[in-house]
Amino acid sequence: MPSKTSYWDRIESAYEEVDIYESYEVFRTGASKFPEWQIDLLATHWTLSEILNGGLLQYFGNSTAVLAPEAILGFRRIGVPEASTALQSAMDLFGAPYPREHDDRTKRLATLTGKPTDVGSGESFSFIPKWVRDSAGIKSSADTSDPFATFDPEFISREEALYAAMDHYAESHSAA
Repeated sequence: MPSKTSYWDRIESAYEEVDIYESYEVFRTGASKFPEWQIDLLATHWTLSEILNGGLLQYFGNSTAVLAPEAILGFRRIGVPEASTALQSAMDLFGAPYPREHDDRTKRLATLTGKPTDVGSGESFSFIPKWVRDSAGIKSSADTSDPFATFDPEFISREEALYAAMDHYAESHSAA
């Protein structure tokens, strides 16, 4: 009996080769070298990792959120439409069009939160993962003006289901 495929086994090369930090154009060029389903998994992986670490506020404040539109599709395609809907609702707070570039998103975040959102400023970043803060009842400065806080539980409460869906999606493409 073949061993179960982990989604990570199927996206590791894309994770290493697709640059999400430089710009949307650089991301798009790198992503075009991989099948769409691998980019679905890459986007859901990065998005879930960031949200579990620091919530949507941290996600949108980092370069990783260049992947948000791909993550919406990815969550839907892996079979977790609730995560797709929650992410779309959070993105809608930015207005249209969604700001793919980090600098543009940072400016809109400052407007949404009423304070600077530079990760280096400590205003929207915590070294304590959001799920730990939430379970311990710890409030951080990021929590006090977080317009996305109502959407975070959609991801945190579904963590195991999301990872299982990602593995299943990878498994369904293992012959591809």
